[in-house]
Amino acid sequence: ATARARREQEIRERVDHLLRVLGHDLRTPLTAVLGYGQLLDERLDKETPEKLREMVAVLRRSAEGLRRLAEGMLEYAALGREGSPLGPVVLEPLLRTVEAELADPIGRSGAAIRYRGLPERVWGRPVEVGRVFRNLFENAIRYARPGVPPEIEVAGEGEDRGFHVISVADNGRGVAPEDRERIFGLFEKGPGGGTGLGLALVHRIVTGYGGRVWVEPGEEGSRFYVTLPRVPEA
Repeated sequence: ATARARREQEIRERVDHLLRVLGHDLRTPLTAVLGYGQLLDERLDKETPEKLREMVAVLRRSAEGLRRLAEGMLEYAALGREGSPLGPVVLEPLLRTVEAELADPIGRSGAAIRYRGLPERVWGRPVEVGRVFRNLFENAIRYARPGVPPEIEVAGEGEDRGFHVISVADNGRGVAPEDRERIFGLFEKGPGGGTGLGLALVHRIVTGYGGRVWVEPGEEGSRFYVTLPRVPEA
């Protein structure tokens, strides 16, 4: 009974923490939407077109932040539910598709992505495996050093007990030692902003396959590791 009570208390504390963080993350963009909406209503006939465009741009950015947060929460909640079965995923073509989908942030940042020694196939679901690497690529771009184009290398690092080990290295700002576990938690953010869901999604997908995800210092920046299952032998 005591162990059960402790577990229930831990769950309540975790829920309370998530609600506080979520409330804060929702309040900030909503405050901007409401504030600038009121300004537009009051000053529509008084401001210059340039100033009005600035106000509309703030509204759009705030609304986009809310949309990303809502989509991330729905995606996180959907993980682990019964869905399509796992199967072979051909890795490098999938990663190049992810890279093409990120053409806009890659182009703006000047990022370059290269691949080295990847396993031909892993075991999983294409959408989820793609999401793992998309989030790691976006993370590398978001935490680039000022004025330094991101360089991202995705490499095969051998095998470990039935899993392929794959690293994603960057030349960015790195992760402080005290944050290397925290950043995979739900709604945990770094100084680069974001929703606090990206690395939590990576963690949930990878551990859902029985794998691991962790981060170590790289030669420059950080090196994230994920382990993904090998394709079972027939």
